[in-house]
Amino acid sequence: MKFKEQILIGPSCNSLRETVNIMNYAVQKGMKNFLVMNPAYYKNNDNGVYNFYSNIIKSVPEARIVLYNFSNLSGYAFSQEVTTRLIKDFSQIVGMKDSTGNLWNNFKSKNFSMFVGSEKKLIDNLKIGGAGVISATTNFSGSLAKKVYDDFKKTGSSTDDEKLKDIRSAFDETGNLITALHTLKSIENKAYANLLPPLELLNENKKDDLIKKLKGLGVLNNKNMAA
Repeated sequence: MKFKEQILIGPSCNSLRETVNIMNYAVQKGMKNFLVMNPAYYKNNDNGVYNFYSNIIKSVPEARIVLYNFSNLSGYAFSQEVTTRLIKDFSQIVGMKDSTGNLWNNFKSKNFSMFVGSEKKLIDNLKIGGAGVISATTNFSGSLAKKVYDDFKKTGSSTDDEKLKDIRSAFDETGNLITALHTLKSIENKAYANLLPPLELLNENKKDDLIKKLKGLGVLNNKNMAA
């Protein structure tokens, strides 16, 4: 596979065994980069989360792991202490996507890449030496996000940053950016309408409102829904 070194796979199953099985299969196919969230059930604590990643690394030592800090989904926020401990003990821990927002601007470690989970924080993250953004909505705004990143690296700023933030806001304001993204993409390809419960597509009012906002930003038109 041509781009296998650039693919970041997100197994993150509640089952440790299933997570390991997916990762081992990916490694067999030459893909070793993973975004892994801790299990999203019962109560997580630092020691339990440490042991979860420790067991993954023992089973898949070839992996390069980006921690997924997403407390709204998993019920757990990484602390500085457990993050430091994981980095110190395992060279396989190479970064973090911080969607919780409690570490991206106050935690740094050598050879550790910090990503934010929203385009709204991209420039602020880059200003303090962060690595960039990992975001579902860049499936729609990826080209613009890349331009903002490149502009910053060249000049220290970007004239397109506000538009990028406004696009993200349009998705956020629907109440569920994942279903909003699927709803929008399903206009181009009906396959995107296939969602596992409890997720469901936006109702018509929210769908129309999202399309209106994106058209107003000049990033959507009738001929090409992913302009």
